[in-house]
Amino acid sequence: HLCYVGSGKTYRGTLSTTESQSKCQNWAQASYRFPQYRSVFFPELMGHNFCRNPGGRKPKPWCFTERGAEEYCEISKCPPGMYPDLLTVETGGTGSGGSGSSDDSSHFGLSNVPVSYFRYALIGTGIIAVILLALLLSLIIYCCRSRKAKAASSKRSAKCEAIHLSKQDNGQQQTIYGYSCDHEMLMDVL
Repeated sequence: HLCYVGSGKTYRGTLSTTESQSKCQNWAQASYRFPQYRSVFFPELMGHNFCRNPGGRKPKPWCFTERGAEEYCEISKCPPGMYPDLLTVETGGTGSGGSGSSDDSSHFGLSNVPVSYFRYALIGTGIIAVILLALLLSLIIYCCRSRKAKAASSKRSAKCEAIHLSKQDNGQQQTIYGYSCDHEMLMDVL
């Protein structure tokens, strides 16, 4: 393209010089200082230094100069009626700069979300994962302890019965007291 339509959002030419004749910086280098212009948000910025208008936010294509300044590119606007298909894409289907909704992700997609949001979202997800893991571990420990307590309780509640025996041996009366639990006898002779 030798010119741009609308705001230049759809411009895909190879011009890389600004109005002040400065050379454009590669978008990948600029994205370190300006993370909102990463190619993950704007794939059209990947691997070059050509003039673009990511998201159509500025009035015409622009770039970062090698000094890091934002400058408009030395490119003219196309005459009316030239590239009507690009104007239709840029205006969201109206072809006249109307208020149609664009199919580009810049209006409702990730490009409007600050990069810091992703950092906080990742940290929040990590914290939630740790909390859920701790709750799961607590539930497992609780279940294991409950099972052990139930087993110990069933051993203690074994059926026991008192035993009272009396017998006479060589003219003396002997009394034996005790109890029997699950066929095990404990005795005390008096």
